[in-house]
Amino acid sequence: MNRAAVVALVFQTSSRGIDRLLGPTALVFVIVAILRRREEIGGWLLYFYYWIFAVCLIFSCDVILHYRAFLPLHGREAINHQALYLAVFPRLAALYAVLVVSLQLLRNRESVWVERLRAFLLVGVLVGGVSIWIDIRFFPKSAQANGARFAGLLLWFLYFHFSKRVQQVFYLKNWANPLLGNDRNRGSSNLVITK
Repeated sequence: MNRAAVVALVFQTSSRGIDRLLGPTALVFVIVAILRRREEIGGWLLYFYYWIFAVCLIFSCDVILHYRAFLPLHGREAINHQALYLAVFPRLAALYAVLVVSLQLLRNRESVWVERLRAFLLVGVLVGGVSIWIDIRFFPKSAQANGARFAGLLLWFLYFHFSKRVQQVFYLKNWANPLLGNDRNRGSSNLVITK
């Protein structure tokens, strides 16, 4: 068996079970996110990092496993082939851009990276909307799964705009206990005063 066949076999084996693996992993991350909800990177913010890695993994495996679908075609099917390019690659690029920017945000924890992440999430939502339209028109079988991923991206876009945790962790830099104000015994202020 040559090297390319081994690599293809590994990817096929892992992709068949990827849904079976990511489902329980998602539940584990929900539990961990709940347990870490009082930590600086906990709760929904922690779950976002799981989600973006999982979605990028799913899309990457789909592209690698179905690479033959992306080989050039001629004639009547070429229009569907171009639609496939327009549906897949901009969406994949937008997701990887969100992943890279979110990792920079995690590393630096500066508000400028929140703004950049919001911008890339918006781009991802716009690109995803166009991709869903292309899916509905040319590839209706994939519209449901990609629609769910689009909905997730839209929800994360809204989360990073309206989340109190994002505000406290990245703008107020209240990292020691971002949910301090939720403790009834300690008052309602979320600000930590230092001398």
